[in-house]
This record gives sequence, structure tokens and C-alpha cells, in this order.
Amino acid sequence: MSASESRFWRAIQTASLLLLVQGLVHLPLSAQERASLTLEPDTVRSEAEVKAVGSGFCGESDCPPVTIRLQGVIVVEQVMPGPDGAFEVHFVAEAGPGRYVVSASQGVREEVQRQVGGRWTEATAELTIELGPRLILEPRAVHRGEWVRVTGVGFSGPYAVDVVSLKLGEEVVVDEVKVRKDGTLEARVAAQVEAGLHRLSVTLVTIEGDSVDVGADLIVAIGDRPREPREQEPPSIER
Repeated sequence: MSASESRFWRAIQTASLLLLVQGLVHLPLSAQERASLTLEPDTVRSEAEVKAVGSGFCGESDCPPVTIRLQGVIVVEQVMPGPDGAFEVHFVAEAGPGRYVVSASQGVREEVQRQVGGRWTEATAELTIELGPRLILEPRAVHRGEWVRVTGVGFSGPYAVDVVSLKLGEEVVVDEVKVRKDGTLEARVAAQVEAGLHRLSVTLVTIEGDSVDVGADLIVAIGDRPREPREQEPPSIER
């Protein structure tokens, strides 16, 4: 092969390589690099805060923002990845108990790229939401002066509590209610309030020092209900 022929084939190889690189640059993001999404923690109580950490997204200045969805519902919008394609955002797990898919998507879906152009990438992660602490009232509707049995469940895990105070509205009605090792509690409250809707609640403090209010609504009917002498004592609770 002559020197001129050798130079010709080297030029062809160089041009082919450049075309290949240009083609890769214009591929959808999902074809260039695999994006990832991590949730911290990936198991939470309902209404808890979750940190979403993404990597492998487009971090160029002209790239579209990332949208975070919880089971298809948008929870965070306009997330701009850094130059390294990473981001970190927080959202609240506003859903009931169960397993959910959290997605982080950027750009235009592949089925519409042919029409409007653009790029698309997506990463998903699974989030487990557990049943958080709650109060159960028996009964939920009473007359003024009647007793209400209050049962608490789920008072364990991240909550650094052994004893709680029970409030009716803003007034403490039962002080130092003991929380059992299984995360349950029981108490009795006399509905000595005016007719209307009232909130029975306790305040918990997590291990991280965050305050969480847990409560249930109590309906107090108009007028005092006549009661037999045997009904004057609070309902007994088996321990």
C-alpha cells in the first residue's frame, strides 16, 4: 500500500470515529448511561420525610429538570442535577401503608422524541410505607361527661418515648400514659368539654428530635346524657 493510500484509509477511519461519537452524543440519555435513584430511608412511616438521591442524569446547562413521582403522583418538580448528573431532594411520604414505586424522570418520553425531539431518562426505586402511630377512640361520639377508651398503636420504632401525655384540645387530661414495649398504650378520658368536635392527641419526639403530633377526633353531642350509677366509673381495661 502506498503512502497516499495509507493516509486515505486513516482519514476514513478518523471520520468514521467522529461520526460514531457524534451519534452517541445525540442518543437518548437512557442509552448513554444508566441513571439510578436511591431512597434514604427506603422504609418509613406515613407522612415521614424521605431523601431521594439521583445519579447518572443529564447535568448539562441545557438539560431539562427532573420530576419526582410517588406512584405516579408528582411530589417534587424542577430538580436540576449538578454538572456530575447527581441531585438530592426531600419529599414527604403522603400515602397509606404499602409498597410504592418512586420515579425520577428527565426529558421527553421516547415515544414522542420522534415528534418534538429531546432526550429522556428515568430511574425508579421502591419505597415501603408502614402504618404510623395512631389513636383509636371507643366510642368516637359521646355525650358530655361520658368516658372514652383511648388505645394507641404503633408507638415504637423511631420514637424515643416511654411515657406520653394525652391532651383534649390544648388541655392535658391524662398525664404520664405508659407506652408498652410492643408500642401500644391505653387510657381513659372523661369528655368534660362542650358539645362539638374535639381533638384527642399526644406529642411524640423521634430519636432525631423531631416532634410528631398523633391524634383522633372526638365528637361530643349536645346535652348531658343521664347515666346509671354503675356507669359512673370508667370502663375497665385488661392489662
